[in-house]
Amino acid sequence: MAREAPRLMDVFEFRNKLVGDYQNFTRSFIQPKADDIRAFLDAEYDAGRYWPSPLIQINPSYVTMGTVDSLASEGILHPKTAAIFRFGKSATSTGVPATLYKHQREAIDCCQRHEPYVLRYILDPADVMGPDYPSVTFPGLKRKEVALYGEYLTQRRVLETFDLLVEEGHPA
Repeated sequence: MAREAPRLMDVFEFRNKLVGDYQNFTRSFIQPKADDIRAFLDAEYDAGRYWPSPLIQINPSYVTMGTVDSLASEGILHPKTAAIFRFGKSATSTGVPATLYKHQREAIDCCQRHEPYVLRYILDPADVMGPDYPSVTFPGLKRKEVALYGEYLTQRRVLETFDLLVEEGHPA
């Protein structure tokens, strides 16, 4: 028996339902008796005062901003970073450098300016939250790398780079 194709989610329909549910919830405990207050609140709700307009963004993963090699040659990244973050390395090839995406480059730039930034993800939350934590940030990447290399290669490379930098006296 053929499986029925899953229904695609309409994100705008979802957003409108979510806002409607929230509006119903908040209005359930705010029931003014005075007409002028009720009119004011109705106008505020109708204007969308209590929730933002939908935010539409193009996925930043499509925007590349250099490679680890280019940043290492500019002195922005440590040269060992460029040597570690390469794809297709073998005994006979140094492989190709990892490409950086916009959000990664922005985080590096914040560090260069000594500004705070938020690390948007960690490689495996179980390493921080404990082994029972039910999530891996990049489950597809982890499955693929374990199948191909027998290990979560990206995680190992990140941790190796971090350890090298700490050994050289850079702050953790």
